[in-house]
Amino acid sequence: MLVIGAGGLGSPVLLYLAGAGVGHIGICDHDTVRVENIHRQILYSIYDTTYDTTGDNSDGKGNDNQSLKKADVAAKRIAAVNPWIKITPIVREISASNINEIIRPYQLLIDCTDNMQTKFLLHDEALHSKKDLITAAISLLAGEIHSFLYASNEEQANLKFGCFHCLWPAGHNDPDNISNKTSNTSISDGVIGFVPAIIGAMQGLEALKVLLKWNNKLRPDETLSVNLSSMEITKLYRVKNNSCRFCLLYQKKKANE
Repeated sequence: MLVIGAGGLGSPVLLYLAGAGVGHIGICDHDTVRVENIHRQILYSIYDTTYDTTGDNSDGKGNDNQSLKKADVAAKRIAAVNPWIKITPIVREISASNINEIIRPYQLLIDCTDNMQTKFLLHDEALHSKKDLITAAISLLAGEIHSFLYASNEEQANLKFGCFHCLWPAGHNDPDNISNKTSNTSISDGVIGFVPAIIGAMQGLEALKVLLKWNNKLRPDETLSVNLSSMEITKLYRVKNNSCRFCLLYQKKKANE
């Protein structure tokens, strides 16, 4: 499986999947370890950055350009948890020009990114390439997990239950101008470290259920909503948007093939 984003969500996902013995884990993240993120990115320490713990760091962050790459550090950390699995660090930023090449060797994608443009890109390529995708997002004391099983569920692959664009229709109209505020990701709102730890662990478990073909995984028309303020977990039933431009264009293309 391929984990995209080795940050707050990706850290628990990677640790627990390595511990569970998943045979091959790819880690795709182009970014460096940053001091200000360590409180929620539990795979890393301050010693993975250039922050000087004994000297003066006037900006409070050190030099991120010389910090270690998250994918490389994460690979070493989870190899220490389980040295008998294959781990492939991929220090690249996913884009429209390279996504097919990056995800091709993997059948299950775990989206732990924190920006909507990448989430739409991963969803769309998962559909076109027939990959299973587990995606999650967090904001403040809340999180959501979505499952798009385009490889293992024929009805979902035919968009019977809609798609990611049905949930966020603005994404297809103008994917370059999606507001992070609207996306329910952590960049704009900030996040307490416990939140990605809990949501990430649940996301990793859902991925393991898909990998092991368990029957009690999320249904294709369900979104798992977690409110950690009230400690409530709710299953929301998604309804296909019959006016979704993405669904209409995709189904038209399939009909013409």
